[in-house]
Amino acid sequence: MTLESIVEKCKELGAYKSYLIDVNKIPFDKGLRSYCEVNHCGSYGKNYACPPSVGDVEFVIAKAKSYTKALIFQTVNQIEDSYDLEGMSEAAVKHSKVSDLINKDIEKYYSDYLQLTAGGCAICPVCSQVENKPCRFPDKA
Repeated sequence: MTLESIVEKCKELGAYKSYLIDVNKIPFDKGLRSYCEVNHCGSYGKNYACPPSVGDVEFVIAKAKSYTKALIFQTVNQIEDSYDLEGMSEAAVKHSKVSDLINKDIEKYYSDYLQLTAGGCAICPVCSQVENKPCRFPDKA
């Protein structure tokens, strides 16, 4: 499967839009990590797919920059207003499901890729990191 055909497959799997872009056109910003560090979502240090467990911000940026292409996709959901936390949570769950479907499709054809997504892994109701245990599903997280 070509990268271009994956763009179309993303739409079939539920993405509203998807694009393939050159990684060197992405403006990486180390400051983005500070949004995680304030821990509004409560996952900082409590989810193996979230900081600080994902590694130093410099490491993550360097890893991303080691690729030449990036697949970008978005999902769109209606919410009542900017205070609709329930709607936002539902939209996040829907986005994660689409992201998981896309990831499963990509892994059929590519073994070396990096998935970066908004939010941490939600496979387990409570991440095993909270219990100081190894990840239950390291191949899926």
